[in-house]
Amino acid sequence: MFSRILVPTDFSGSADAALALARSHFPEAQRCLLHVVDPQRLASSAMSSVSAGDDRRALEAAVTAQLEELAIEGEGCAVRVGPAAETILEKARAWDADLIVMGTHGRTGIAHFLNGSVAEQVVRHARRPVLIEHERKE
Repeated sequence: MFSRILVPTDFSGSADAALALARSHFPEAQRCLLHVVDPQRLASSAMSSVSAGDDRRALEAAVTAQLEELAIEGEGCAVRVGPAAETILEKARAWDADLIVMGTHGRTGIAHFLNGSVAEQVVRHARRPVLIEHERKE
């Protein structure tokens, strides 16, 4: 049913749970692991550095290495810079994903009230199914 699954990750426990779910429930599907780098993180590191381009390349290389370590054979990896929800949706469209499988932290309070969660924003705006997985607490 689903042949192309986008799995955004922030390397958290909930993202790991989402990846495990995607692998176990859709073993035959192509999967693309995506990490989105916050542009503010790049800007703050560039402020303290002479060479912002070198910082960006170094950060992207480090994140790519982390993604490749997480990926199993046959899984693609992508690193993008931008607002998380918007960038996830753009990648899903560009890659023609059938499904997005992602984790959520289940945050509440003022931060959730002001911003909503990335997962919530993706669910609201996605034009394809989104499967949300919570980190399992034992």
